[in-house]
Amino acid sequence: MRISLVAVVGTSLVFVASWSRPTQACSGRSSAAPTAFPASGAANVSPYTSIIIAAGASLPSGLTLDAGGQTVTLPSILTLGSGLLGSSIATFYRLPLYLATSTSYTLSALDNGTSRELTHFTTAAGYDKAPGQAPVIDRLRLWRVRYPVEQVAAGGCVFDEYEGYIDVDYQDGSVPNTPANEIVTVLSLQTKTGSSTQKFVFAGLSHFDGAQVQNAMGSALVDVPDGGFPSPVYALWKPTLEPDREYCVSMTLYGRNDQAMPQVTSNNVCATVTNLDALPGINDAAAPPVDTAPPDTRVVKDSEFPSLDAGTDEPSTPPVSLDASLVLPDASPTQPDAAIAPAADTAVAQGADATQPGDAVAVVLADAPPASDARVVSPPKKNGCGCNLGGGEKSTAPVVLWAALLLLWAPSRRRRARWRLRNTIDYPNSTLGPGSSEGIDGEAAGRPEAPLRY
Repeated sequence: MRISLVAVVGTSLVFVASWSRPTQACSGRSSAAPTAFPASGAANVSPYTSIIIAAGASLPSGLTLDAGGQTVTLPSILTLGSGLLGSSIATFYRLPLYLATSTSYTLSALDNGTSRELTHFTTAAGYDKAPGQAPVIDRLRLWRVRYPVEQVAAGGCVFDEYEGYIDVDYQDGSVPNTPANEIVTVLSLQTKTGSSTQKFVFAGLSHFDGAQVQNAMGSALVDVPDGGFPSPVYALWKPTLEPDREYCVSMTLYGRNDQAMPQVTSNNVCATVTNLDALPGINDAAAPPVDTAPPDTRVVKDSEFPSLDAGTDEPSTPPVSLDASLVLPDASPTQPDAAIAPAADTAVAQGADATQPGDAVAVVLADAPPASDARVVSPPKKNGCGCNLGGGEKSTAPVVLWAALLLLWAPSRRRRARWRLRNTIDYPNSTLGPGSSEGIDGEAAGRPEAPLRY
């Protein structure tokens, strides 16, 4: 029974997850059925209202406008642009004509040779000039993503090697006496230094979310995080963008009484295109390059530690690398070329143990030339006399004095050694030892001999 319960619960969770997952925006979009605004049944419509037609790829044929039983001559039809009507693909057209007051209007078109009503409404007895509230754009983000050629037209909603994405953060506007689902918004994207303009027109959307991604649970759509990649699956619009170029965006609203009020247009906001690369092996734009060098041998760049120009009180010392993996505590700065001790160079060249006290240690700065060109610098070593040997800057007089004492002391040791050896060979049975009154070379006892002084 327990196994069956677990199976049922697991199956239910999978079903719920599948049911709650957002559907792909680019898959299965159909063309919108022809319709028009003001919507059917609207009343008290301002006579200064443009009629908006939304259809598929082309304008419906056989358009006829009837006003109180009389056919009205249609004006020139303006194309607003293509976009979305709800979730369907649509192209929007505008009929800017003045309507009679307190009159019923019916707009029809031919559908496979049969007349089909698009909308019917009744106008009001008058109108006003109350302005609309324009949208306020806070931020514009643009991306241009390069995809691998094998992903183009491969079922992942990627249709070109280079695809553009747009996301606009804005506050919604409104048009007086117009339902929100009848407001037609024209989003215009224009190059800042040119005249090229692209438009995306939409209606029936609560808000324009141009570029979104799934959340961590995969159950909802969220805005693209800063530094992230937009998803080709959930993009509402993919404008054509040039790399590193700056574009400006604005939004214009159309609704009832649009010909009597000032145009409802938002502010302009500009942004530069962000270039991203989705090719395999290319780092994500959000991730910094990875430093794969070992921590004690990598080259430290100047930007990794503060500079005096950055306003710091004291410059930071860059890290160093030691060829013997020995970290010197309180290591002094590198000495000038004249302070390099030849003896230290010789010790290192002969393979001396660098870890023994008094020996030289090769110190290689991280930003120095290769090891073959590196200088060998001996750290300061205390010798008990108050001077620094092997790289210090104090006087060398104590060193000269010690050398002279060693030269005088060595012959004295050799003379004593020869005396002991000769005394042992010539008088093997003598009970007199060194320093006795017998003297050297078998001289008679009792002869005074000056004792040796050490």
